[in-house]
Amino acid sequence: MLAIDQGTSATKAVVVADDGTVLAIAEASIQIRADSAGAVELDPEELWASVIAAADEALAGAGHPRVDAVGLANQGETVMAWDRSTGTPTGPAIVWQDRRAEVVCDRLREHGPFLAEHTGLELDPYFVAPKMVWLREQVGDGPTITTTSLRFTVSETSFSTWSGPNHFSMLVASTTFSLIVPHPGAG
Repeated sequence: MLAIDQGTSATKAVVVADDGTVLAIAEASIQIRADSAGAVELDPEELWASVIAAADEALAGAGHPRVDAVGLANQGETVMAWDRSTGTPTGPAIVWQDRRAEVVCDRLREHGPFLAEHTGLELDPYFVAPKMVWLREQVGDGPTITTTSLRFTVSETSFSTWSGPNHFSMLVASTTFSLIVPHPGAG
């Protein structure tokens, strides 16, 4: 099994044998950009490259075993805008720590108790919805705005297609984990 933890400052990958033995661990760092105005951002291409690098290194360290499963944990509260026709990011990923959506929360403050009652979440820029509203106000109606969640579809012999903002495909077969081809216009 290949387990990938895509975090804020690094992506970690672990290869685990069927008996639970850890065969290899790898990590690829990511540079966070922050400023005094509350911005906390990541470069989406660097984020994606860290996933590929950590996975490749862990698989190589484990001797390229057959991969029967991929487990993934990632930054669910990080959002970004991307061009649906090209699959390319239109700007940085807005990290869960970013506080710029506080202005959206301030506008909605009177609705806070209602939102908490119906969603179970406090009104806070940590969460995706305020960040998505703030980002939409910054970039206009053109780009698509989504979380940076990575989703894999499963076929009989491989895990394929990262349906995240870059629309790259990954192929995980018996001994490989590699970036195959971008999908312009996917979406």
